[in-house]
Amino acid sequence: MKRFKLELVKTDNHTPNEKDSSSNPMAYEKPAPRLGRESQAQIGQQLRSMYQTYVQEGVPKHLSDLVEQFAGQERKEDTKSPEHRDDKPSE
Repeated sequence: MKRFKLELVKTDNHTPNEKDSSSNPMAYEKPAPRLGRESQAQIGQQLRSMYQTYVQEGVPKHLSDLVEQFAGQERKEDTKSPEHRDDKPSE
């Protein structure tokens, strides 16, 4: 198992602490630690290799049929005239 090194990245978008808004540097919240670009790239590469077979399988037919059925219902509702729509405003 590989280990990743966390790098602290300094940013200029500090927000003052609500309790103490003086010029005290300790009154600012510390930025959250972030992974460096190299670590992010390594993680991305590993995730892509792990999930590549699932992506290649595609969407199962029963799910794609269901999505198409819902899309067809939406198209029908969009083509209804305003006086026959269920979501017309009440008078």
